[in-house]
Amino acid sequence: MMTRIVGEVMTGEVVEARRETPAGELARLLDRHRIGGLPVLDHDDKVVGVMARTDLAGRRARCTAAEVMSTPAVTVHPEQRVAAAVRVMDRHRVDRLPVVDEEDRLIGIIRSVWRVDGVVGVVNHLTGLTDLPGLTTEAGPGVSPGRRRVP
Repeated sequence: MMTRIVGEVMTGEVVEARRETPAGELARLLDRHRIGGLPVLDHDDKVVGVMARTDLAGRRARCTAAEVMSTPAVTVHPEQRVAAAVRVMDRHRVDRLPVVDEEDRLIGIIRSVWRVDGVVGVVNHLTGLTDLPGLTTEAGPGVSPGRRRVP
């Protein structure tokens, strides 16, 4: 079986925010790009946190990404195995992982498409993840296998 690495399956075009991005703009970015969350960067393009749509619930419109993001950001490097990234997603119960270089600068992102029996599956016909125990490409009840982020 072929072992895939994160750099082979990541998306290089990432919707991102800065610490000072207002909540209203965060909501517009999420809606415009039909995504559930995004990485938050500092002035050096280093990932300092990740925010999800649910982080905006009940927040005032004037708050910023720095006030709603989860920190520290859980990230992976492009040379890591995809199987390891899937385990990180499952352990931290996250649906996306920013991919960073050796200086923690954002270079991409990988996303899960759905969860199956508690295992996060990065489902992409290029990943070749059939070697993961318990991972299946069958969608669970109420989950559409066609749901994907649209860049």
